[in-house]
Amino acid sequence: MFFIFILITSCEKDTDPYSKIITNNPLKSHIDSLVHNTFKDYSIQSATAGFSIAVINGSQINYYNYGETKKGNKTLPDENTLYEIGSITKTVTAAALLYWLNQNLIDVNTAIKTFLPQNLSANLGLNGVDITFKHLLNHTSGMPMYPNDVPPISDLVTDYDSTKIY
Repeated sequence: MFFIFILITSCEKDTDPYSKIITNNPLKSHIDSLVHNTFKDYSIQSATAGFSIAVINGSQINYYNYGETKKGNKTLPDENTLYEIGSITKTVTAAALLYWLNQNLIDVNTAIKTFLPQNLSANLGLNGVDITFKHLLNHTSGMPMYPNDVPPISDLVTDYDSTKIY
């Protein structure tokens, strides 16, 4: 008896690195495509686990999620996923503050104590100069990086409430 086995394998290489992108982007509208084309290269980088994008146009909010909540878990993030965002908060906070100041016609040189409860704002100055919005925006207020009453082993998110933040 004579047997012949033929093994056929595909040697075709995956030529489209974008084909494995995990996303909920429906790619149906111009905005969908714009978001996808802007972020697809970032989404395939080996260091990228996942990310979420919100596009706000008037009262319409579109959420776009890419990747995984943790490398390898195959769980797509969503609009409720919590991220550690680090230093980007400085930029986002500055943009939001400038927008608010402009909307309310408030000068950046206005003392911040004007907008805080009087009993909490008595000592908001450095060398006799009131802390202004400009000081906060350019990080020259003299305020400490961390409050001096934070316990040594603490999580500022869970252990430091809004009353303490004042």
